[in-house]
Amino acid sequence: MAIFSGDGIIEEAEAIASGVPADNVLNAAPAQAVEHNEIMRCGTLIAWSREPGRDDCADLLRQTMSEREAADEKRTRLSEECLNQAA
Repeated sequence: MAIFSGDGIIEEAEAIASGVPADNVLNAAPAQAVEHNEIMRCGTLIAWSREPGRDDCADLLRQTMSEREAADEKRTRLSEECLNQAA
């Protein structure tokens, strides 16, 4: 099983998208689901890389995770702004 296999992520994103009524939010919901999965997987990989003492890898993964968290926060703000405009 590949760590970054896309099958489950795509299925989850489609399930999320099916329950979102607003078109402008609908576009952001699947992408945000992917971000959440990437953040979770980075956390796991950080733990795995620290076990054999690969702090260099853990540092790079922490940087990637921080970037994914920033993207997630941006998507949240955009979705909230779209929802507020629609209200």
